Amino acid sequence: AFVKNTASSMKKIISAVHSCGGIAILAHPAYLEDNAEKVIKEFINLGGEGIEAECPYASFEEAAGDLRNKFRKIAKDNNLAISGGTDFHEKNNNLNLGNFGISLEEFNNLKKRLK
Repeated sequence: AFVKNTASSMKKIISAVHSCGGIAILAHPAYLEDNAEKVIKEFINLGGEGIEAECPYASFEEAAGDLRNKFRKIAKDNNLAISGGTDFHEKNNNLNLGNFGISLEEFNNLKKRLK
């Protein structure tokens, strides 16, 4: 709980994920706001393989669906895997577990990338 939080470069984080056998996925790209496309390009250039397209984006209200579609298109256009999930960052979150999952095809794509 009282560990100092220090930032690291995207390159180091992606490298650490890969060294553990994982798939580097950019989470919550909508929260990058005006920098999203620039960060996504850098992420791809550094070896990132996926993007979280399916998540609640509750704070974006009616724009949430458009954001999910936008990141799905970016993923498709850049051959990125799609990930998703329900976020539980708060005790009073009313979302049901699994509401923002991915299709079986998208899940299988993630599994293929692990090989």
